[in-house]
Amino acid sequence: MKFNFFPMVLDLHGYDVNSATAAILNALYEFKQDEYNNYFDIIVGIGSGIIRQITEDLLDKEGYYWKNIGNSLAKIRVFKM
Repeated sequence: MKFNFFPMVLDLHGYDVNSATAAILNALYEFKQDEYNNYFDIIVGIGSGIIRQITEDLLDKEGYYWKNIGNSLAKIRVFKM
């Protein structure tokens, strides 16, 4: 049994499209298994916006509810289904 009482955070700074996709899918799997956290944050940064777009598309495809956190749109909060 794994105890993790801190909110999960995935920082995608410096990731390319393929590695970001893999990291997001792995984080979603971990999140689904985690019985203590009701949300986790994905830091997508500002940059060109491609990582943010891929993240949003993937979360929609997987059926997760999410919202942008803050005015800069650099962070996405994902909630349990």
